[in-house]
Amino acid sequence: MLFTIYYVAATWIQSWRLNYLKNRVNEYLVRNASVVLYQVPEVDISSDASVEGGFTVQVPSVSSSYCINKDVAKLGDLLWNVGSKRVYSLFPKQIVDLSQWISFKDKGPSVFPINTDTDNTVEIDMENKIDVLIEAAFLDGQGPGEFAKIDSYGVLKAWKASAHFGLILETDMEHLARLGLCFLFGHPNIQDGMEIIRLETVSCSGYPCKLLNPDSIPMPRTIRQRPQENESGEEVDDGSMSRSSFTDIAAMSPMQWKSHIELLQNFSQAADETPSGEITLAADRSISVVPTSASPRRPEPSEALKDSLKALYNFKMDEDEIRLEVLKGITPSNGSSSKSPAKDVDAKKAEPKPNISLQDGALVVGEKPVAASSGPEPAKSISADAEKVKAKPDQGKQTGSLIPGDKEKSSDSIRSLGSASTASAKSGSPKGPGSATTSSKGSTSAPQDEDAFLTRKCPAPPLPQGSSPQHGKKPPNILILCTGSQDVAVQSKEALEAALQKHKYVLYSTTQAEVCSRTPWADNTSMLFTHGRLNGDMVKPILNYMSGSNDGAEGGRVWCVCPGAEFLRLLLPCPAFSNAKDSLESKGVVSYKQWKGLKLPHCSLGVRASDVPPTLELAKSQGKFNVTLKVLATEDTSHEPVLLLISSQSGAGKILISMVKLGTGSGESEQKCLEVMNDLLSSHLGLSASSSPSVPSSVSSSPSSKGGQGATFTNGYFLGRHELKLEFLSSIKDRLKENVLPINGGGLSLKFCQSIADIPKSGATSSFLPVLLHTCPPKFSTVEYFENLQTESIGRLVIYSRILTSTMNVLSGPVLHHGLAVIATQQTEGKGRSSNVWLSPEGCGMFSLQLVLPDTSYLGRHAPLLQHIIALSVVSAINGIPGCEELDLRLKWPNDIYAGNSDKIGGVIVNSTSTKNSLVCNVGCGLNISNSVPTVCVNDLIKNQNKSKGIVANKDGKGVAPLTVEKVLARTFNQLEKLIDAVQSDKVDKVMKLYYDYWLHSDAEVRVSFPSGQTQSGIITGIDTFGFLQVKPSGSSSVFTVHPDGNSFDMLQGLIIPKK
Repeated sequence: MLFTIYYVAATWIQSWRLNYLKNRVNEYLVRNASVVLYQVPEVDISSDASVEGGFTVQVPSVSSSYCINKDVAKLGDLLWNVGSKRVYSLFPKQIVDLSQWISFKDKGPSVFPINTDTDNTVEIDMENKIDVLIEAAFLDGQGPGEFAKIDSYGVLKAWKASAHFGLILETDMEHLARLGLCFLFGHPNIQDGMEIIRLETVSCSGYPCKLLNPDSIPMPRTIRQRPQENESGEEVDDGSMSRSSFTDIAAMSPMQWKSHIELLQNFSQAADETPSGEITLAADRSISVVPTSASPRRPEPSEALKDSLKALYNFKMDEDEIRLEVLKGITPSNGSSSKSPAKDVDAKKAEPKPNISLQDGALVVGEKPVAASSGPEPAKSISADAEKVKAKPDQGKQTGSLIPGDKEKSSDSIRSLGSASTASAKSGSPKGPGSATTSSKGSTSAPQDEDAFLTRKCPAPPLPQGSSPQHGKKPPNILILCTGSQDVAVQSKEALEAALQKHKYVLYSTTQAEVCSRTPWADNTSMLFTHGRLNGDMVKPILNYMSGSNDGAEGGRVWCVCPGAEFLRLLLPCPAFSNAKDSLESKGVVSYKQWKGLKLPHCSLGVRASDVPPTLELAKSQGKFNVTLKVLATEDTSHEPVLLLISSQSGAGKILISMVKLGTGSGESEQKCLEVMNDLLSSHLGLSASSSPSVPSSVSSSPSSKGGQGATFTNGYFLGRHELKLEFLSSIKDRLKENVLPINGGGLSLKFCQSIADIPKSGATSSFLPVLLHTCPPKFSTVEYFENLQTESIGRLVIYSRILTSTMNVLSGPVLHHGLAVIATQQTEGKGRSSNVWLSPEGCGMFSLQLVLPDTSYLGRHAPLLQHIIALSVVSAINGIPGCEELDLRLKWPNDIYAGNSDKIGGVIVNSTSTKNSLVCNVGCGLNISNSVPTVCVNDLIKNQNKSKGIVANKDGKGVAPLTVEKVLARTFNQLEKLIDAVQSDKVDKVMKLYYDYWLHSDAEVRVSFPSGQTQSGIITGIDTFGFLQVKPSGSSSVFTVHPDGNSFDMLQGLIIPKK
């Protein structure tokens, strides 16, 4: 009975697995994709005495090296995960050129190259046939698992042997699913010594070489017994058999097995030299190849195959053939068939590639060169590329073939799990006038103006003459001024963070001296919060801020907690407060709305609520204004006012006086106090409060694993082409200690991990970031990112983490790699200019880049200009997206990105250091893409644009769809690389013209300070070659370069003319 139940359950599970795999595979095959099933190696370790530590590590690729378009493969979805086996989709469909493969014997059993029973016909669905590439590793001895009778799953078409053994199987969905399950839940071998490591659906082109005398070739290692018959006389054959079902006949010794592998490889090498020929083996084991006199004409590729090829080839349809002109540095043959890309790439001079080695459990990059791959050369410096374009203006013009000597450009491919990418449009052909470009979708366009990216397609809406950023809306900054202990300041900040809407405001500490100075904080602050006694000098700046400025800026909000009797007597000149006196702090009982009987620390002044006047006239620097006074709560016993609201009658300005302490540390009523704070902020001060405020935990069980707002830090993922990863690891090998790279400047350490098992139990923390080398991130689409990326170096290597402290921290140590990008979904300590903080909610595009510029290049000598180019690349990249040309994006000097002239949606910072021959610039950028707080975002602009045209996005194919972070960042990197190349190629004037098309300050008026201390108004005329602002003072014919005075609020206020 139990056996029956087990059998039924096992049968049901097997049936479910089979149907699931068939459905998932078929889902992607109809989308012109490939599906790959492959084994992820833990680490392929082989003894090698020449390498330090005696070990080398080889990490195979996801897409097979036998595919001619593997360099443009993009990793899709993870379809199944069984132990170390993975099933992934790949885009576009992978292609195998069979012209350099060898055919199997047509009829009868065969022992070469593998044991087959080709007299047993397999019935497959020919209308829905599928070509599958099977790749097997050569083992030194008997492999684990069972034999898979490959010929029982379909028709064997061709084979090839190089580092691995590959064969093409023509099958259908049913047989493919059965073979797939055999692979996923077992260790199938083609024959003893050949373990299957990959199954990949492909499209095949061309015809294989014909093997004329396979029966004269010595038999391989084992010969399979035929399956036994059951009592009914039927053969029992499920496609796989245990070793007990086989008989070893003429078993080869290890030396013979090695010789047999070499023979397979020699056959394949002969086929490489004469594609589509006839191969024979002589008695002396020499191989002869005779070209076929009349090779059959290659079949017309299907439309699906053409679409797949377009990402790699430029098609030209001739009368009798299709010529494939390879845009990857490979010259096509003159015959009817193209030469294989693999052969020509292998023929190139091998660039030494680093190995990864394991020593005492640590990852070490060794010096021993390995076999050259088809990957590109390391990316050249920006200035070098620019000089090449300048020196060879005709390079890249489209001719019948590529210019001899043109080196293969950088393009990403899938070399390991997690390195999904696509070929760049520029990587296929040299840069230069007249060169054809290939879009991310694979279509080939006609030669275009190489400087088209330097023109704004749709002019921005005109701004009023002399316009500048408006101050109608306060930036989301809250200043905290505490005159007491540091503990009080910390508690006040924690309470405000808990009561306010998450990711809406940035909290900064300030002092009474800063508030009383000329520092332009008022126009850039949503609220000033003070805690403790204030001196009399604070009255005038607070009243000026509360009443609003004369240029139309809204009044500010102030919350003063226990400010002291002296301050209140000066602030509110009326009889009620004229005799106010400070007394010792005591416990008071307060009731406010539904919160009754709160016992709170109370600072008594001896003022009665009934004496507070309803209105009062107050004085500010430029006149007087009227206010309304309202008592919100009193002390239950003394009836003193403990919550007093002062509101401007002519604006939105308000001052809230609290004579009780509501912050954390208020005792048993902390949660109720927080709820009261929440209500006061939203109901009376007009700020956005949290929908569910809760008391912040003062002690975390794992303090370093938690970030701001309670966010938990997450692992990092290393994305990019495998060769670039190895190159990077090789460059930092001397700084690695047990795979850990300390980033001293950022207070952070990175640990590069082969798998999740290598991550310490403590996981990611504020000071420790594990980086997985071969895993895809769950919250970042590598497909969309690399599909849009068209650069040679910038953004080709990425360290991504969903939540970390700051992307800038990762780059804050010694030089890592030119073009390395660090991307986060959320930051807990986002960095802005000076000591400012950048809010980092989910939906905000946040990245840091490391750019290494030659110190003799234009940007190397004009480093301050780089921040303007970064900001320009962001706005021009977005405006370059179809449908987004009319979005009103602007640039505010020096590094802010605006929507229109009122809402800041992004910013840039650049930290530069000098090395011996270069300038290392660590760039940080944040952009509101889909987060509507704290201000607005790009997708809000798109939504409003669609709405203004009466369009619902994505409905009936109309309207502009919301942008994703991946798409915006990739296109920003594309534009940035082009702009840097342009500047380095003496096109600064064209770049600056594009910059002025976006900036906010044409003929804007500002005030500047002369060295003598005199101030004068002036008109902004532009920026100089170093990026500093140029101003023409009123009544003067001279133009001065001005510098900011160092304030961290608004660099357009407080401009100074430096001494000569």
